Amino acid sequence: MRKFAPIMVTAAALVGVLATPAIADPVPLNAPYAQAAAEVSATGVLLKAKNVDEVRKTGLGRYCVKVDDSIDLARSLVQVERINADRRTYQTTPSPTCENAASTITVWTYTSAGQFIDGSFTVAVL
Repeated sequence: MRKFAPIMVTAAALVGVLATPAIADPVPLNAPYAQAAAEVSATGVLLKAKNVDEVRKTGLGRYCVKVDDSIDLARSLVQVERINADRRTYQTTPSPTCENAASTITVWTYTSAGQFIDGSFTVAVL
């Protein structure tokens, strides 16, 4: 029985890893007048997207939204809105929150008291 114990532990660990649900690809977003657009959950999951490559949640209420490299954020208007909430902010590249990465929008979500809080949001690049 002792010979099989390590094998069973390893097998149980593999089943746990393999059973982890995969995050689905975002739903394509129809935004004909936007260069890029996205709907993002409070946990940083990209729910809907147009020309948005990825979203990373870097901390409480802090997100990095990476748009397609063909989009020049310096010559674009970026609009960020919290879904059913009272406050939000954003800043385009370069931003230390997102390691000064090019083509990345930094989104901060916070309460009316100025405290960071996880929150879902939409972003549009016009």
